[in-house]
Amino acid sequence: MRTTLNLQDDAFQAASDYAAARAMKLGDAVSELVLRGTGQSKESRIGLKRVHGIWIFDVPVDSTRPKVTAALVKDLTEDPS
Repeated sequence: MRTTLNLQDDAFQAASDYAAARAMKLGDAVSELVLRGTGQSKESRIGLKRVHGIWIFDVPVDSTRPKVTAALVKDLTEDPS
């Protein structure tokens, strides 16, 4: 859909930076940001969210995958030498 928007200068700059960083058109960037902000993006629908720069998602209750514990993370990040 084609339309005209009046954006605040800082909102325009943020959308422009977002678009440039992702090599996308400004309109696509604004659409993505609006959908994300309203909780209607694909990421929102699957429970994916970003917390302090880390992507988090809710694992289904009936998942058969092993749980990632703090101990497992520590073991995986320890220096082997």
